Amino acid sequence: MQGEGFQATFCRDRIDKEEMWYLVEEQIFQQDLIEDRYAVGFRKLKIDKLCATILRQGEDYFGVEGERLGYDFSEIKYQNYNLLSIKDQLIGQVDWSLWVARLAQVQGFIQAFYEDNDYAFWQHEKDINWYETFNHPHDHLRKRKGKGPPPFDKLIIAVEDNPGRYVVRNGFVEAVAAEMWLGPEFWARTGADRAEVLACEYLQVEEQDNDVLHLKAGPRSFTEETGPQAEIQHKMRRLLFPNSVDLPLSF
Repeated sequence: MQGEGFQATFCRDRIDKEEMWYLVEEQIFQQDLIEDRYAVGFRKLKIDKLCATILRQGEDYFGVEGERLGYDFSEIKYQNYNLLSIKDQLIGQVDWSLWVARLAQVQGFIQAFYEDNDYAFWQHEKDINWYETFNHPHDHLRKRKGKGPPPFDKLIIAVEDNPGRYVVRNGFVEAVAAEMWLGPEFWARTGADRAEVLACEYLQVEEQDNDVLHLKAGPRSFTEETGPQAEIQHKMRRLLFPNSVDLPLSF
């Protein structure tokens, strides 16, 4: 659960597995992120062997795990977008803006953000037993019964109230982070008002190349679900996802 997780989404059919891997490999070299070995399935390979192995696989996704950094790409067909996910076991060691500068050049770039892995984990954990096993506080969190017949109706954490919740929507990811990048495809998919976001007083907003808006809320990552950080997360969610923020969740 330690470290950071980065995600970037793209319109479907705008970039495939091969193109994305070339882009990822380019950034690994340019940012000096090369590791000794990478796991692809059950094989351990040097970086110069990765491309051929990935392209030989028949699937339309890839998963590559280094000792520190992991890279996954998949087509979320039922939700109409492609997703690049990068996991770093360390915090604050990768300049994600360098990744976005390149990713935003891809036609169909929707959004990108990164988050603290530990915070993200607990924002989505429903099982009260996990909280008690790891002595993680939960008295302040609302509980409800699970949606299902016994034993699936036991009391769980109402994660739909959590300010840092991650929700898969049709065409985009409904999530807020302390630093985000929003591409030209973002606005029509979410219903957010670009001019309103530009004028937002509680965020630092900057227009960047490729018609991208860069948002910063203060800290490197959100790590608190109460107090001022919770308040700004709730406000950001309503600002950025006005058409989906009040929709019920399936879990």
